[in-house]
Amino acid sequence: MRVAVIGAGPSGLVTLKYQLSACDSLGSDPVEPILFESESSLTTFSDFRPQDSDPDFLLTDRYVDKTTAEHECDAVAICTGLHVTPNIPNINGVDRVLKVFHSSEFKNRSQFGVGKTVLILGSGETAMDLGYLAMHSSINRVLMSHRDGFFCTPKRVPDLVFCPFLVTSLTRTDSNVLVDISNASLFDTAYVHRRLRDQILLWHYYNIFIKSTLWLVGGSKYGMAQWIGGVSDERYHASKSLCFSATKSNKAMPYLSAPYRQERESSIVQRIRSSLIQVPIVEIGGRHIDLAPWPTHFDEQGIVHFRNNNRPEFRRLKGQRIKPDVVIFATGYTQTFPFLSDDYPTPETLDKRSIWKSTDPSVAFIGFIRPSFGAIPPLSELQTQLWVVNLLRPALVPRPLSITDEPHYKLKMNNRSRIQYGVDHESYAYQLALGMGAASGFSQV
Repeated sequence: MRVAVIGAGPSGLVTLKYQLSACDSLGSDPVEPILFESESSLTTFSDFRPQDSDPDFLLTDRYVDKTTAEHECDAVAICTGLHVTPNIPNINGVDRVLKVFHSSEFKNRSQFGVGKTVLILGSGETAMDLGYLAMHSSINRVLMSHRDGFFCTPKRVPDLVFCPFLVTSLTRTDSNVLVDISNASLFDTAYVHRRLRDQILLWHYYNIFIKSTLWLVGGSKYGMAQWIGGVSDERYHASKSLCFSATKSNKAMPYLSAPYRQERESSIVQRIRSSLIQVPIVEIGGRHIDLAPWPTHFDEQGIVHFRNNNRPEFRRLKGQRIKPDVVIFATGYTQTFPFLSDDYPTPETLDKRSIWKSTDPSVAFIGFIRPSFGAIPPLSELQTQLWVVNLLRPALVPRPLSITDEPHYKLKMNNRSRIQYGVDHESYAYQLALGMGAASGFSQV
């Protein structure tokens, strides 16, 4: 069997690896994979140890015979990733701004200019990184626009301060566990009865637990020490955690919260809470980032006009004449597959564990998932293993992949969301392992 693997990033390389080892591990006929990559360098892979003379990103010649040719294949694994075409929303009059570009074009801080007013459109991880870099640049003012709030969480579980009034100084450490790997699925989605697993009850419990914990340690249920820009209550639920732009880049958050922190912390309840437990407050040197609603348009003079979202940030900016010198679209990417014909499936149509379509198991999309928390590469590895087993030795699959298993790991996406395939990381990983009989048994655990 000849299999085309399109894309040589982490998902493509792990797919290539399991195609090559399938003959030995599954006892199948040999597979002849053909790797297609548009760039001249690849991501390193853990099993392929580089030499001392190799660059950080190995040249293609170290992996494959780089040729241009036509190949007839029996199956296709699409591993091109999510970042394909910059997504640039239409905002009337934005062309009247002197400098406008997408975040994919950002290379260094000099692009902010000196003494300029910078408007960042978006509130995800890229926007947060840009905001933080701008705060450490020679700019005049930074604004960050959002559509309907965001959820900000630290990269690592924070060092909490108990009885802060007794602490004169705090040594910050970076040794705490990463938020991405702080979740556990035992008796959560793993080894729990299906009737409970498939109910919303568990999600309601997580929702209450998360919001209560956030408020207890940081004073706000909307994010870790996040005093502004919270997700609307309509969309803020643990089962929809991807619908509100969860971001683990929180270095810009102190600058966003600064204009609102003192007022919000002044209540008696908050003063009692913060005297008992608190997330360390970052010193920002008196600088801040202005949070703003999404722009409606830029007028003829290049002055930005914001939508009235009935939130504190709109009231704070109301009446100000803000004329940005630089506008940066930190608005993500749009998936396009120009190398596929129109009759191919798309990620939204996949009904077999978000990997392939039941009507055409020869076409797989590896890595096209959005986990709530957790990295994509480990899921890509499980995805490609499950697909290879079903493609080459379906008799080894312990039971048919049932569509009734999917609701418990798929996040409840808002119909207006641009991307419609969010998953809970641990639930999805466990389900993929179950699908090929690779999950640890209860007695083993």
